[in-house]
Amino acid sequence: MLKKRGRNIIIRRENIKASFYDTDLFDNKIYDEEIERIIIKSDFGFDDDVAPHFAEYPNLKEIKIGIKNSCYEVHDGLLYLRLNEETFNKKNFGYNLGYFDYKKEVNVRIKEGLLLICCPRSINRTDIILHEDCTAIYGSAFDGCNLNSITISHAFRYGCPAAFANLTVKRMYVPFKNDVWIESSHTINNKDVIVECNKGDIDIRKNICQWWESVLTGIYE
Repeated sequence: MLKKRGRNIIIRRENIKASFYDTDLFDNKIYDEEIERIIIKSDFGFDDDVAPHFAEYPNLKEIKIGIKNSCYEVHDGLLYLRLNEETFNKKNFGYNLGYFDYKKEVNVRIKEGLLLICCPRSINRTDIILHEDCTAIYGSAFDGCNLNSITISHAFRYGCPAAFANLTVKRMYVPFKNDVWIESSHTINNKDVIVECNKGDIDIRKNICQWWESVLTGIYE
């Protein structure tokens, strides 16, 4: 069950995925300017049509989680979905995170850690540090955000299509690792983003930063 109370949207019922298609709360643009807080009281089915809605409210400042919620977490104002066998196989959870590792010629599935769902557009911070257990970033997670910096966790492995779409950010701090995969279609707004990797061999760091810059900006040398 979805209720709009003033500047809040409250999600109360379990497995509410179908209700997202039927309700006007997530489609009526009249509400967009009003919403400042989303309160998730209980679990709800997650799929491709749910997460982007959270990023569409320009004045969204806060997402809160109820005590009955077993699938979602909020850390430093960011909404995450817990990735484990239980939630991965739970009915109505439609995500299937993964990619093909061409070096090892195996399909990699991300079934552990935290999936970043949403960074509210009007969050009261401009320097974002992802949770240390964040292994993946979902599409539209940073949609419409204007940030000074984002620090990617070392646990990060996978960025969904449009993970960084419609994002303005000046600086990205990325982990010293090559085993990451980021899908296309997520070009950020500014092409002069500075990417930094502060650990490890200088030449490898340079290659890692160049790769991230190319992926983020869509400019390949």
